[in-house]
Amino acid sequence: MNYNFYLIIPPGMETIALQEFKEKWQIHFPDINLPQSNISLGGIEVETTLEQGLCLNYILKIPGRILLRLDRFKCRDFPKLFNKLKKTPWNNYLLGQIPTIKSSSKKSRIFDSRKIEKTANDAITTYYKGQPPKKKSMEKIDSAPEMTIYLRFDDDICTVAVDTSGERLHKRGQKTLVGVAPLRENLAAGMVYFFKQNAPDITDLIDPMCGSGTTLIEAFEFYKIIKGRAFAFEFFPSFKELPKIKDSKKVLFENFMGMDKDPNIIEAAKKNSKDISFLEQDLFTGESHISMSGVIFNPPYGKRIKLETKLEDMAQRAQEKFAPKMLGILVPESIHFALKAKKTLSFSNGGIKVKFYLL
Repeated sequence: MNYNFYLIIPPGMETIALQEFKEKWQIHFPDINLPQSNISLGGIEVETTLEQGLCLNYILKIPGRILLRLDRFKCRDFPKLFNKLKKTPWNNYLLGQIPTIKSSSKKSRIFDSRKIEKTANDAITTYYKGQPPKKKSMEKIDSAPEMTIYLRFDDDICTVAVDTSGERLHKRGQKTLVGVAPLRENLAAGMVYFFKQNAPDITDLIDPMCGSGTTLIEAFEFYKIIKGRAFAFEFFPSFKELPKIKDSKKVLFENFMGMDKDPNIIEAAKKNSKDISFLEQDLFTGESHISMSGVIFNPPYGKRIKLETKLEDMAQRAQEKFAPKMLGILVPESIHFALKAKKTLSFSNGGIKVKFYLL
């Protein structure tokens, strides 16, 4: 039996996220046909088995969440919504708690988020009265991550989904120390994968303003499964242990180096990863012509950290110092960037619209 999953993707990264999905499916499920997938703004819809769909939480690095869609029906009033939700088999997905309800509405008669939340809570409470949760499930509530139900109304069609991820997927469960203006891990993953897709022969990667190491760590860990954190689906009462998934031997790059002028930040980066070389050095000082075929960085650009140097000067200095075949730099769209790009990737970083330039 197949289920419908919806992968929430940072807007702008849908195409590169689909490439990641297709590649990693072939790596981890080589004997299973690639399922049909459809891209929409901010998401990818996939139809597959329950086991494979849940496993996507372990192997994909670009999505922010993975939702399991439970139902889809026409709904123009709250009594209909209540009646449909009270018949949903919540004991398969909830431990007996009232979940967080998140709703969105577009071109629909139902749009009041407070009434939607109350109706959903009343329906789930009514369901529990008829089918009380098992004591074994109730005992796990305190240790479970937050459970969230998504209700989406679009042109009077209601889609009901349960979050299988829990905490957002950029929470990898390993990195503990962060810099002043860190880039979310899934955004960094999208950047490094986009970089590699456009420069497949590059084997070395250096970040000359590495901060706490997020970008390099995501590049190093890209084909490894996510470990060290809990997922919401692991607390579904209907959950059965999934087959063991092993790390792929494939790598994005072979050699990694991070640099930063702040010694405290470099110490944090070293604690975050023992597998990457981190060096205390300013981009504008120190040895020149360190041979690295790929350079990627997310420089300060005046939004959260004071901008002291033009971004073009940073990029040109990196080109002089490392003589790379490809250089990637993240720039806010509000700042004019004069250098000509081979390719660009646009997305939002913490509410700031940015563009990743490949030079």
